[in-house]
Amino acid sequence: MMKKYEWNTNERKTMNLIRELNYKRLQRKYVTSKVKWDSFNGIENYYKEIARREINNTNQLYQLILDYSELQYVFFEREGNLYKNMTCFTNDNKKQEEYQNYINHLKPRAEEYGNLINRKIIELNKKYPLSNDYNLYLKRIQNHIKLFESKNIELQKEDDNLYNEYTKIQGNLIFNFQNKKHTVQQMYKYLESSDRALRKEAFETIWAEKFKIKDSISDIFIKQI
Repeated sequence: MMKKYEWNTNERKTMNLIRELNYKRLQRKYVTSKVKWDSFNGIENYYKEIARREINNTNQLYQLILDYSELQYVFFEREGNLYKNMTCFTNDNKKQEEYQNYINHLKPRAEEYGNLINRKIIELNKKYPLSNDYNLYLKRIQNHIKLFESKNIELQKEDDNLYNEYTKIQGNLIFNFQNKKHTVQQMYKYLESSDRALRKEAFETIWAEKFKIKDSISDIFIKQI
């Protein structure tokens, strides 16, 4: 058995310092922790403030970008948590409804504001040029502006709902294997077994169940085309 590595005193101090710095770096400075996510109204004021904020110099533009980046981080973190809950608890109606509310009402509005703010940043950069460190950031924003079309927001919403339906169908699969019930994640470990017969049995069990839902899955894929 491999001996467990023990950190020395200096290594422990270094790791504790890194954790402290990361904690300070990730602390919110613009978006409060009391944001209400029931509707877009709970976070819309932040988007409005950034979209309407008056900028008179380069430092103020830097601060606007920092605040907008934090707002995006908070928003995408919320999306990640809702998606995780939706996929882990497929039978929990409340968690399903929260994710549905996000993709149908919050995300589309955020996309609209995002386009306005991106255009604002590009225009302000002409008047108050940012340093070369921001070249890649600005190029990415310009690409977002070129690709943005309001009609795509509805298409994205439809695609998100179809993917949500797909995830729910897949997440509800239960496999009877070796006299026990397994989720699809629990079945994957058998596919890594060194026992070829066990791998084959697991593979056939998985696909026998998935074959039963092929029509439902095919319908979703057809709608996505």
